[in-house]
Amino acid sequence: MESVNGTEDIWSICEGLDYPQFTWQFRLGDFNNDTRVDFRDFAIFAERWLESDNSFFWCRGADLTNDGKVNFDDLKEFTKNWLAEGIGSLPEIDYVIIDDFESYNGLDPCDPESNRIFDTWLDGYGNTATNGSIVGYANPPFAEQSIVHGSMQSMPYFYSTFFKFSKAELPLNPPQDWTEEGDEVLSLWFHGDASNGAALMSVVLNGSSAVYHDNPNAAQIDTWTEWTIELQAFTGVDLTNVNSIAICFGDENNLRPGSSGKMFFDDIRLYRPR
Repeated sequence: MESVNGTEDIWSICEGLDYPQFTWQFRLGDFNNDTRVDFRDFAIFAERWLESDNSFFWCRGADLTNDGKVNFDDLKEFTKNWLAEGIGSLPEIDYVIIDDFESYNGLDPCDPESNRIFDTWLDGYGNTATNGSIVGYANPPFAEQSIVHGSMQSMPYFYSTFFKFSKAELPLNPPQDWTEEGDEVLSLWFHGDASNGAALMSVVLNGSSAVYHDNPNAAQIDTWTEWTIELQAFTGVDLTNVNSIAICFGDENNLRPGSSGKMFFDDIRLYRPR
């Protein structure tokens, strides 16, 4: 799986167990490394059912979708190679990660490994008169680690639209070509709360082109919900030169008495047509 951050997992090795191989040579679902997906692998898979996949079988986890849980989504992936033999075939890239929020930490900015979420996602801190967004918590680890969609972290987002426009923006430097892998859909997951104030929610590319969620009460949805947007909906944006993505609340051109609330966002990805 390829990341826009430049990570190319071409080679893989299970330390102390085998020799380096191409990543695509690891057949999905072959947990016991006998180059065949059969009932032996299914037995291993069943042992991990509905558990978080923190341990690995032959360096290939039972959590085949990398969402932190072994469930029916992983079973669907497992059955694709049922009774297949030999090494894997070169896969197509399923999606490109824009941000999965896993790299952020709570280290002090003087630490060279520091990567605080609000240093990357630029919010309204320091400009509270006009921007009502605050990303991250006041204390480490800053990212949310309990209410998550995939893996270990999500982004907490506090918004206020009381005569303000809430905007948290991720600069993309260098700019990215969102068309090079044939991707046509932007996907992000959000989680709100029934006590949140209703507010228009939008995604903005390159600081200018906005797409609004069709549910004005989306912020009050208290379960993880996927929002998919056709890239062509971002009118006037050169999709070969995307330099920023922002998550916003309110109407920048019609400031008025509004509301406030707390959201969580996770797994921002680009997909080919599904």
